[in-house]
Amino acid sequence: MVNPSSSQLSSVGLSNPYAKIKAVYPDTTVSLRASKPDGDGNVCLMKEGGNIVYTISAEKVPWVKTSYDSLVNEYVLYPKMSALSEVSVNDGKNTYTFSLSTAQKTKTDDNGSESTTTTTTVKNGKTEIELATFSGFYENLTMVELADTKSDSKNGSPVLTVTYKYSSDGSTDTVSYYKSDSNRYVAVVNGRVAGHAYQSKVNTAVKQASSVAANKSE
Repeated sequence: MVNPSSSQLSSVGLSNPYAKIKAVYPDTTVSLRASKPDGDGNVCLMKEGGNIVYTISAEKVPWVKTSYDSLVNEYVLYPKMSALSEVSVNDGKNTYTFSLSTAQKTKTDDNGSESTTTTTTVKNGKTEIELATFSGFYENLTMVELADTKSDSKNGSPVLTVTYKYSSDGSTDTVSYYKSDSNRYVAVVNGRVAGHAYQSKVNTAVKQASSVAANKSE
């Protein structure tokens, strides 16, 4: 359909679209609107500001039937340890700052084959932390599962706050957990409520923080 009228757009479900998507690229932005899939599994598709309506199988445009919740990561925030230069943890009482450095070493065997090993060193001030000790702690900091993405208010002081500093550009992400009326925490990422998180790993991380900072296994 070319140059559709307002009534035609309404009849194919595009005046009030079932789904929209915006893709932002360095040199352009593309916005699309789509109708609800019909009985044959097809949708009508149109570029914002365009004048052509296309009919396409919904299987070719899976975003049409994708919910926001299904796009959200399983975890509140899960940065790779190797991408970080620093992790700052406040357990509600004290702040501990762990510095991370990663080194790669390449070896060549007698057959000329190269192998690369990566070594990560973690320190709290001058105290070096055993990697196995910190890794278990880091898992509890980062593998906190989102229970839902519902909005909620954050009240009082956070139970746990973690700031991740990236080695590539020095930027940071901060995650905080606040008590809620339920048995879950309100998860806040960079000041924005991300939803509710399960308490188990957060509570464990809070208990571990001081011991790990002293290089002691909990």
